[in-house]
Amino acid sequence: TTHFDHQYRNAGKGIQYGLQAVSLQPILYTGYQHLATAYALDGQFEKAVEQQEQAITFAKKVTNRSPNLVPDLEAKLELYRNKKT
Repeated sequence: TTHFDHQYRNAGKGIQYGLQAVSLQPILYTGYQHLATAYALDGQFEKAVEQQEQAITFAKKVTNRSPNLVPDLEAKLELYRNKKT
């Protein structure tokens, strides 16, 4: 879903795989992050916001995270709130 080459993007598949990812590992921020991206690419911005908020919640619990991780996730959240990808 998040591939740099647009020909390989498929929001529907991304949502499907993202839902599987968060059901298998519900405490990892990455699944929520990718699911939010898929929802945003599909135009479902309310769901994208919900999932990105979950990603931020779990990312804050990562002890060895990059100092830019949470700010980067929050920047994406603002894009989704403004209905942008």
